[in-house]
Amino acid sequence: MRPDGWTFPHSGQAFLDRGSSLHWNRFDGSSLEGTLKNKGRAMRAVILGLLLGVPVFVARGEEQTPAEEYRALVQGFAAAVKVPTKAYDLARTPEERLKASERWPWVVFAPRFLELAEAHPDDPAALDTLIWVVANAPTGTATNRAVEILTRDHIQSDRLATAFAQRLFRGGPAVMTLYRRTIEKSPHRAARALATLRLADLLSDISYLAKGLRQNTLPEAALRYWNDTVLREFLDLARRGDPDALTDEAVTLYNCVIADFADVKGQGGKTLGEIAEGNLSELRDLAIGHEAPDIEGRDIDGNAMRLADFRGKVVVVNFWSTSCGACMEMIPHERSLVKRLEGKPFVLLGVNDDEDRNLAVQAVKSKNITWRSWWDGGIEGPIVLRWNVRGWPTTYVLDDRGVIRFKNLRGQDLDRAVDRLVNEAESRGRGGAS
Repeated sequence: MRPDGWTFPHSGQAFLDRGSSLHWNRFDGSSLEGTLKNKGRAMRAVILGLLLGVPVFVARGEEQTPAEEYRALVQGFAAAVKVPTKAYDLARTPEERLKASERWPWVVFAPRFLELAEAHPDDPAALDTLIWVVANAPTGTATNRAVEILTRDHIQSDRLATAFAQRLFRGGPAVMTLYRRTIEKSPHRAARALATLRLADLLSDISYLAKGLRQNTLPEAALRYWNDTVLREFLDLARRGDPDALTDEAVTLYNCVIADFADVKGQGGKTLGEIAEGNLSELRDLAIGHEAPDIEGRDIDGNAMRLADFRGKVVVVNFWSTSCGACMEMIPHERSLVKRLEGKPFVLLGVNDDEDRNLAVQAVKSKNITWRSWWDGGIEGPIVLRWNVRGWPTTYVLDDRGVIRFKNLRGQDLDRAVDRLVNEAESRGRGGAS
């Protein structure tokens, strides 16, 4: 879970959409004194050397094994991400944003992990460091090289399954190569199963991004974030890709997981078959341009409530929970949106995922929430499962005909999308174009 309370969903679509609102703890090399105060002398030297880009000399008595060096790097990275910076948020030009992104801890530390792996290729710690790079580093030279070494030297390792248990979304094209080689060459069923699922997820991401670029449904902040940072390789891949072909391959891979690896255990107690079925359903039924599935249940007050009853209005469906900080931060803006569009063909509807309904009732009162919400009874509730929600908040914007037009918009991006759809609805109501 990220510091702002959002979780990364399977396919990273919320990650793709939210752009600069990701609020990773980005690092600019300042404010380290407090963070490092309790670290040992050697550790402080290593961390400061890495982050400030100066040579690091370790005294003879402090020589470390590769495993110890790996642990020191992991601890240094953990310390660095605790140091917030506003360098990216304050950047005003593409050049400034790119420069700021080059100082993120993920970018700074990746080459050092890679150097350790290449210096000790036969040590067990080498595999740890390579896995760290592909799991944490953005696209780029270090990631590409790590994938090359993993494919060449470690494709037979059963530990790749452990790495694939988390989604290696930052690796982009290089990680796609690793997934494909694992599917082709690994003797370990769990590794092949997870590689198949993760490749399907990644292709689904790229397809979603490619469609968004073509249909102009992505928020401006996301485009700026992906285009002006070290992650631009991912956006370039989406620009070159055929959305339909990418979707077709993802569907094929999800079906492969369901047919051949359904019993393999995944995260959260679910099998890969269950995960693949949910992701496949989302890809087919919850894509932009598809009619949204109906929601039928009871609201927080126990009254019957059905999504289809709001047909004819633009609908924002927002999955929220009182334990989600970002969800609660959105309420003032949501309140102003509802107020501004009074009398218009628009409605905001929530899906509350608190296990305790009283928490939602109290939030409605204390936060002056004037719109209705279904109560789904927790993060495994029937609505959450039907809509395959994995991160909070998750937002869908439907037009007046019930068609999904946008996903995971916030702030001004949400305002612009809603205003556009409301204008379309009013035009149709006046006998305009259908």
